[in-house]
Amino acid sequence: MRGATQRCLLVSNEGSGTGSTGGDDIPNDIADRFELVAIENAVDTIRTALDAHTLSMVAVWGGDGSMRTVAQSLAGTDVALLACPGGTHNHFATDVGLGTVEAVRTALASPHYELVDVGMAGDQVFLNNANAGWYVDLVSRRQRMEQRMPRRLAKIVSVLIQLFRLRRLHVELDGTSHTVWVAWVGNGRFGMEPGRLAERDGLADGKLDVRLLLAKGRFPKLQALAALIRGEAASSPLMVRRVVDQCTFSFSRESVRFALDGELTRLPSPVHVVCRPSSLSVIVASPAADTASV
Repeated sequence: MRGATQRCLLVSNEGSGTGSTGGDDIPNDIADRFELVAIENAVDTIRTALDAHTLSMVAVWGGDGSMRTVAQSLAGTDVALLACPGGTHNHFATDVGLGTVEAVRTALASPHYELVDVGMAGDQVFLNNANAGWYVDLVSRRQRMEQRMPRRLAKIVSVLIQLFRLRRLHVELDGTSHTVWVAWVGNGRFGMEPGRLAERDGLADGKLDVRLLLAKGRFPKLQALAALIRGEAASSPLMVRRVVDQCTFSFSRESVRFALDGELTRLPSPVHVVCRPSSLSVIVASPAADTASV
C-alpha cells in the first residue's frame, strides 16, 4: 500500500553507455525525487524495502540489463518500475513510451500504471529477449576486448572476428532436435521485416516469440551469413519460428551461456522458458500525452 512513508528508489548504473539522452548524468529535477541507489546495491536494498512494505516505486537510470536486474526483484509485486533511458539502446524504456528525459518528466508528473509480461528463462527474468549461440559468443568476445581497447572499437573488431568463428549449438526444442547458430526468444511477438526485428507488437500479449537460425545445407555458415547480411534471416528457410506461451530447450551440454537482455549468464540444461503475463507493474507514457503529440 502506497503512502507518505513509502520509499521511491532510483537505481543508477554508471557503467551504462550513453543513450539517446545525450549524457550519463541524471537530471537534478528527476534525481531529487528519489533515494539514489547504485546498481551493485539494488537487489539487497529493494529486497529489504519489500520485506518492510515501504517501497512505492523503483526508477532505473541505465540500460536494458539494469532494468532486468530490478525487474527480477519486482516481478509479482505491486511496486512499479519506472524505466529511464540511461543506457545505450534503451529498448524497454522506448517500448513503454519513455525513450526521452522529457517523457520521464511527464510520466512523473502524472503517472499512468500498466501491467506487462516478463519472460522467465529458468529462474531468471528477461524483459526483451533471451538467446544462446552466436550473439552470446559475440558479447563474450567484445567484453574481453574492452579490457584492451575502447568499447566502440572492441564492438567492431569482435563482430568481424565472430563472423568467421560461428559455432554450432545442438538444441532440442520441445522434442525436436536442431543444429543452430542462434536460439532466440522474445518476450512478446517481434517484427519479421528487416527494419522491425527489434520492434514488438505489444508488452502484454502473453506470448514468446521463439526463433532458431539453423546450421544446415551445403555451406551452412555462408548461407547463414548471407541471410544475416541481406537482412533476410527472418524469411529464410533456415529460420524456424514459433509463437508459444512456454517452451523447453535441451542442450548437449550440462549448462549453456545465455544473454538475457544483453547480459551474460549461465543456465543449467534443460532451460524452461515461460511467459509470465501481466506480472510487472510499470509506469508508461500517459495516453493523453500520446494523443497530444499526434
